[in-house]
Amino acid sequence: MPGSLPADIADPPATLSGKGSLPAGTAPTYVPLLRGGRRHWDLPSAGEVLDPHWDPAINSYRFTRNGQNFYRAWSPELAWHVCSQVRGYCSPAQGRALYELAAAATGPIAEIGSAEGLSACWLGLAARDTGQPLTCVDTFTGPLYHQWRVNIRDRFDATMAYAGLSPRVLAMPSQDAASAYPGGPLHLLYIDGSHSYAAARADWHAWSQRLAPGAVVCFDDCTGVYPGIMRLQAEIWHAGRAELLGRTGAMLAWRL
Repeated sequence: MPGSLPADIADPPATLSGKGSLPAGTAPTYVPLLRGGRRHWDLPSAGEVLDPHWDPAINSYRFTRNGQNFYRAWSPELAWHVCSQVRGYCSPAQGRALYELAAAATGPIAEIGSAEGLSACWLGLAARDTGQPLTCVDTFTGPLYHQWRVNIRDRFDATMAYAGLSPRVLAMPSQDAASAYPGGPLHLLYIDGSHSYAAARADWHAWSQRLAPGAVVCFDDCTGVYPGIMRLQAEIWHAGRAELLGRTGAMLAWRL
């Protein structure tokens, strides 16, 4: 049986900010959306470029520089630039960790709680490289979304179009989606749904039946702000069915 709780669970950080920056030298500086919603990259090899977007007709990114059109085929180093233009609360370091886990997955991937699509971008861009399918689960109608007064599904769809991704979307409650999920055993699951203990535990129990042996499971918002999430992490540890891989920002990763 496992011993005492590791520090990542017993003493979680009190809180963590949303978007942050990666350690110096690991990626270009975050570049926000420009006025009017125009998108903006700053590529070392191309300088400042405006309005980048995926063009499925040519299977490439299209952008303008100095008033001229240019094209850039997909490459993994572009993941930072694509994701830097998507609204959300997945920090760059956490996003990169998700990208690396997804790039190492040898089977299907799913996330619970997609919102505007930032984490789906990190996961989906890696999955596109490896040819693995991504499933995104969200009702897109929760009380938080109503509070934001925006159409979250429209924003999610726009994000996927911008990034050139087309994941399977199950727009329904998480437990219903677990029953309806039509794919093969999951090799990576990212849980970022409702943050109460009851909801997180229900997500875990419903989707754990869909996991392949040795699958990686990541939980977001593992901080002191969400004691229910931390309670669930302690239960997983004491059950002894998963190995704690470690923490990246607010995310804890486990391997069955």
